[in-house]
Amino acid sequence: HSGLFQMKLNQKVANLLWYSNKKDEGVMFEKLFTLFPIPALALVYAAAECCVDKWVDGKQIDISFLYGEYKEAYDKHLVNLKKFHV
Repeated sequence: HSGLFQMKLNQKVANLLWYSNKKDEGVMFEKLFTLFPIPALALVYAAAECCVDKWVDGKQIDISFLYGEYKEAYDKHLVNLKKFHV
C-alpha cells in the first residue's frame, strides 16, 4: 500500500463491502471500481466515524449508520478528499 489514500484500512473496508464474493459490486462492475471512487472512500470514512461514535464514552452504544445522521460527515470527507485528488 502506497500513495495518499492507499492504506490497509481502506483496502479492508473495500474488500468487506464491495469484494467479498464474486457477485459483489466491485467484482460485477469492475470498470467502475478500477480507480476506487472518491465518493465510495468518503462513505468508508463516514462509516468509520459512525463506528467511533459507537464507543465515544468507552462503552458501546447502538447507533445506526443513517443518511440523515452521517450526511454531513460524508459531505465533509468528500470535500476534503476531492481537495487532494487533483
